[in-house]
Amino acid sequence: MTLSHFPSRRARVTILLSVSMLALGACSEATAPTKVSGTFTLVPNLNPADITADGATALLEDRGTGDVYFYDLASANLTLKTNVGSPEFDLSSGISGNLKIVATHGKPENAGVWTEGSGWNDLGNLIAGGCEYDNLTHDVDLSAGYDISADGHHVVGLAWLPACRAQAFYWTDAAGPGGFIALDHLGSSFPGDTLPGSNRATKIADDGSLIGGWANTDLVDRWPAIWRPNGTGFLLPATGIFTAEWPGEILAVSADGSMVAGTWALRGFYYTDAEGVVDLGANPPEAAPDDRVFAKAIAANNKLIFGTIGDGFMSVQQPFVWTKATGMKALLTVMADYGVEVPAGFYPFGVQAASSDGTVVMGWGYNDSFQISTWILKLPVKAYGL
Repeated sequence: MTLSHFPSRRARVTILLSVSMLALGACSEATAPTKVSGTFTLVPNLNPADITADGATALLEDRGTGDVYFYDLASANLTLKTNVGSPEFDLSSGISGNLKIVATHGKPENAGVWTEGSGWNDLGNLIAGGCEYDNLTHDVDLSAGYDISADGHHVVGLAWLPACRAQAFYWTDAAGPGGFIALDHLGSSFPGDTLPGSNRATKIADDGSLIGGWANTDLVDRWPAIWRPNGTGFLLPATGIFTAEWPGEILAVSADGSMVAGTWALRGFYYTDAEGVVDLGANPPEAAPDDRVFAKAIAANNKLIFGTIGDGFMSVQQPFVWTKATGMKALLTVMADYGVEVPAGFYPFGVQAASSDGTVVMGWGYNDSFQISTWILKLPVKAYGL
């Protein structure tokens, strides 16, 4: 069969959306539980980046222009705050409780911290130089910022080494000039490669106590990795279905650093020192059994995990919520059960972030014209069985 016999990606997505929403409707016909008060809000034409731990302010970005906005959930006010630079290369990624922004910013690309009144503080690099990715223009990347602690004093990300290999870093404004602490370079290179593999620090606990991300190994380009702020780190142990042949990474760290979660071997997982690596279990019936799972946010004192099912290519992404008692449940089904309606013609695809108490969840989705919007769900944790 040639590629011309396959439907276009738009057609595939439309078909899959129809099937997904039909399945949701079928699941929602059961008698609804006791009503709780919930709201579902759309912020059109903007991508979700992060939300403050208290769920009061969302960080949103126009990926066409690089403009960055604050959305105040209480007042529904949307305020333009800054610009990250080129929308092709730069990206906002985290917001602190005191409304600092961390991003990949400017030219050359830097891990940058934006503060109201002071603007951008570009952090630079661990070493002189960076990644020269175009030997004709001599364009150089220095670093990339990925997350910031709730107090705004701690930042994590990657710093570019020669030959465009990445070093995971931790930055703190208490460390003096530069502020960088190089995190243990974990993992290894692929066989025959004489250069070090890459590492990235992706998430930090709200209290700054734990850092999660990934490292290359000799078999996979990403393996879940954990670091402490003093720079020491380790790779999560292979266990059960999570074997050395499967890539994975940490995508969420709990507020107090006691739990991490992410994707591994196409499954969702969490890890604690006491329990080790734990599989989130089977996909809910609204998703295909083999759809990939991305755990993106830990909330409610480790009782809730929110995330996304589906890779967005051959399957339609959809948000989920997990508890120990129920396993993974389709978030849209929970919403429907409690009378929270999604506007007609809009399809929530995935979760980006959540408040620390689990009452606010934020993600992205598309309408029938394939225009992106940020969605924000406010729902008491009672709806999730807590």
